Amino acid sequence: MLFTTPLAFAALGGLTWGVLGSSMPGMSASITMALLLPFTYTLEPTLAIVMLASCYIGAEYGGSVPAILIRTPGTNAAAATILDGYVRIESETIYAVRKASDREAAKPKL
Repeated sequence: MLFTTPLAFAALGGLTWGVLGSSMPGMSASITMALLLPFTYTLEPTLAIVMLASCYIGAEYGGSVPAILIRTPGTNAAAATILDGYVRIESETIYAVRKASDREAAKPKL
């Protein structure tokens, strides 16, 4: 029962909704799950629990997306990600731009 096709689709759907829903700043994992809850009323109990659990897991991961990109935590758990995630992506972006400009300068002009 745990490795059937409907459970895999429920887990994938819940995970996708969790990541996308929690990527918006201010949407915590509990709000994301609360928005998904009405859709689970018509499902079998096992499918509903799998969907809600995977939504929670995706929401905890998705909260780090705005924390890294725009320095605003999407969830409470991503508050510490601001300190090192944004700085890291900023330094990697600068490194990539410098590397690309060095390649452009090294190309022979025709």
